Amino acid sequence: MKELRKKLHCKPFLWYLQNIYPELLPNNHPTMTDRKKSDMLRSRNIARYHIILYNTSLCLTAQSMNGRLVRGSSVVVEYCRKGDRHQIWCWTKLGELRPMGSATLCLDSLKGPRILKCHLQGAHQEWSLMGRKIYNAAVGQCIHSEKELSSVIKNRFCSIASEWEFQVNTQTK
Repeated sequence: MKELRKKLHCKPFLWYLQNIYPELLPNNHPTMTDRKKSDMLRSRNIARYHIILYNTSLCLTAQSMNGRLVRGSSVVVEYCRKGDRHQIWCWTKLGELRPMGSATLCLDSLKGPRILKCHLQGAHQEWSLMGRKIYNAAVGQCIHSEKELSSVIKNRFCSIASEWEFQVNTQTK
């Protein structure tokens, strides 16, 4: 089948959606297979960050079970550790914040910030910066943490939410 497609110079279906009928795609963003999502995360073009609670040495950390990230995991602040994959985040072109320990999980705001499967549809998984605050338009709030070790991240009105700084991580590929 691949030979026939190659012989006929067939384009992939995604090409058709992007070039011929883009309005068929929700938010005009193509969906991706898990393999393509994984490849996207491995790309050197995506910056990786430590997200640090402003004026502290505490980093945004995806909690893990036995070293593995799982759906529904909480997000806390822990002392920053270089090379800790659960403290290194990718900010994708879709505005998702993805922990480096997983190719398929994203920071989600629906029931309080936690790690859920990426759905590539924005909304509760689309984050933006408002000054030094990390904002989610779907809930109309920013992420907040107390300045205490192991504090669980919560949604708060941006006027009282925590400030964060992004430090580019150059150690992880």
